[in-house]
Amino acid sequence: MCDMLDNKLGNRLRVDFSNVSKQIEIPNLLQLQKKSFDYFLNLDNGESGIEKVFKSIFPIHDPQNRLSLEYVSSEIGKPKYTIRECMERGLTYSVNLKMKIRLTLHEKDEKTGEKVGVKDIKEQEIYIREIPLMTDRVSFIINGVERVVVNQLHRSPGVIFKEEESSTVANKLVYTAQIIPDRGSWLYFEY
Repeated sequence: MCDMLDNKLGNRLRVDFSNVSKQIEIPNLLQLQKKSFDYFLNLDNGESGIEKVFKSIFPIHDPQNRLSLEYVSSEIGKPKYTIRECMERGLTYSVNLKMKIRLTLHEKDEKTGEKVGVKDIKEQEIYIREIPLMTDRVSFIINGVERVVVNQLHRSPGVIFKEEESSTVANKLVYTAQIIPDRGSWLYFEY
């Protein structure tokens, strides 16, 4: 698998990994984004990521606890235009998101203030918005232009201390500190 060389650097034995006999298969780097977006919308009629978000928000109650707004279901439509038509017409390749909600009006006992029963129930399907749809090439068509999502690495929040040689003065150490907040601007201190 790897060849060990007899070259010694001080007390260390050098190991050469450049002569690996087995070719490593190149992974599909876009697969993570595709799987994540498919889970978010889940067009295969299972529970999707967007369903979990709706279920975590609902039900919503008013302060007097007389009304409750409940999530029933959501529906993702079909695209109106093909990818090619969206590019030619300068449109966004997207689907409609609709949600069915239920509004319940409860009867309350005037003396105790507790719920006695249900006075009225209304159920309605409402249009939420259009959601851009990912193409097979793991890109989005926004206003007729193909766009891609680029992942960005960022540092974890915390404090980092460093000791470095000065770039302007020889044989002088410069002490620096970085404060990286969860949100907001980074702070740099230099001494």
